[in-house]
Amino acid sequence: MTHTRRMFLYLVLVALAPPVLMLAALWQQQRRLDREMAVRRAVEGLDAYARLRAFLSSEIGDALKRTAESEWIQSVLVSAAAGRPLRTVPTSGGTLLDFVEVCDSSGVVVASRTRPGLVGRRLTIPPEADTVAMWRGEYDARGRRGTLARRLPLPGGYQLYGGRYLDSSLRSLLAVVTGADIRIFRDTLAVSQRQQHAATSRRLYLLDGEYRSDLENDTSSGLVLTAVFPSTPPTAPATRFLVVTALAGLAGVGLALGLGFRMAARTRREVDNLVKATARVASGDFSTPVMAYEEGEFAQLADSISEMMRQLTEGRRRLAAAQQVAAWEQVGRRIAHELKNPLSPIAVAADDIRHSLEENHPGLADIVRTNTRLIRDEVQRLTALLDGFVAFARMAPPRPVPCTMA
Repeated sequence: MTHTRRMFLYLVLVALAPPVLMLAALWQQQRRLDREMAVRRAVEGLDAYARLRAFLSSEIGDALKRTAESEWIQSVLVSAAAGRPLRTVPTSGGTLLDFVEVCDSSGVVVASRTRPGLVGRRLTIPPEADTVAMWRGEYDARGRRGTLARRLPLPGGYQLYGGRYLDSSLRSLLAVVTGADIRIFRDTLAVSQRQQHAATSRRLYLLDGEYRSDLENDTSSGLVLTAVFPSTPPTAPATRFLVVTALAGLAGVGLALGLGFRMAARTRREVDNLVKATARVASGDFSTPVMAYEEGEFAQLADSISEMMRQLTEGRRRLAAAQQVAAWEQVGRRIAHELKNPLSPIAVAADDIRHSLEENHPGLADIVRTNTRLIRDEVQRLTALLDGFVAFARMAPPRPVPCTMA
């Protein structure tokens, strides 16, 4: 990341930090208030459900009493006592009960108004059903359904069992009274997992951001009646404050962006000037001085680059002189080495001629001819070497020669 972009980013962060922190604090406070309001509404809904449940329990109990006093229930009891039980109770209008069964003392169904398939089967009815309506999972032609049911003792050891299905109308009534979404779960494992969440007051627990409460739970059938309470929306003053704070933050960001663009443009101009200067230095141009547009750090940097260019120019001059001296030293050593090579054979040939002459060697003439030819060849080598050195010193133009491409 370049310096200008980093500076621009810092300005944006400085402008955003105060409003963002304020919004975050306000949002957390509002969420806490929303949670408290949601819990308070849920508790009020649970209180309303408790009152409604007591009313429904009393209503079912009164309906059972009226049903027990009806003629068709009396006929069932007379027939059962005579050993001729009526397997189906005649349907009678005007009752609030969705189902009615007559059971003997052991709980075996002897007559049913709407569920004849239960006749002869034993029902397990908890003792609490005598005083309050119990949440039960019951079967009918539509399958297993949630019910509120009570039991009423009858003469002769018989008992009257009846209640109401939790149909759409009753669920709508519960939803209106509690202000919650009423759901029926059939998975006891899922219910146990829900209850592992942090519980709040009056059997409330939090799941998926919603406060819930298991209103009824029948462990024998696995049916659970659950109320899901809605989340509370932010209040109007808090919303207005959030909007005002957000607008203030946007204004601060706009101001920061304007200042950032202005400062970034000025900085970018100075940086581009220095980049061009360093490019000239990289290409070998040390003659053009570096100038800044404004006084300050960039002016000091431009002066430093100009001083560096001056020092580089001086260094190059000294380096060229040192390289030239080193080159001539190398050439001198090479020429001295090349001169020693032909001088050694010349000295040997001269010594051979001198010894042959002193000893009056019989083949003196041949020895003289051979050695003088050797001396002449080596002298020619020396001459060629000296001519090449002279040509190198004069820097003669190159002479192209033909060559064969491989």
